[in-house]
Amino acid sequence: MELLKKISIKFQIILVIIAGVIGAMLFFYLKSNLKIKKQLEYQLDIVKKETQLAELEKDEEVKETKIKELKTQEKDLKKKIKILEEKEVKGEELSPEELEKFFDDRGF
Repeated sequence: MELLKKISIKFQIILVIIAGVIGAMLFFYLKSNLKIKKQLEYQLDIVKKETQLAELEKDEEVKETKIKELKTQEKDLKKKIKILEEKEVKGEELSPEELEKFFDDRGF
């Protein structure tokens, strides 16, 4: 506290502004990563529900092909979410375009 009293008011204001800007940047950074993660989790839920509906299909051939396709989509979404979580731990930001490019390069 004594250190803050020794610093001039102008310098204190500058420090507060800098801290505010850094805080705002961190807020938007975390918000964008959470938004992408929520979108992927929402898509994963949709795929799971479609899989459950496909299991009720009467035609066995159609049923098997649908379930197989949906299971691969589910695996891909889980991989994307896992990669996004790893990037969050490392403190890196990952855009949806980068995520799609990553999987396109690997043939998913």
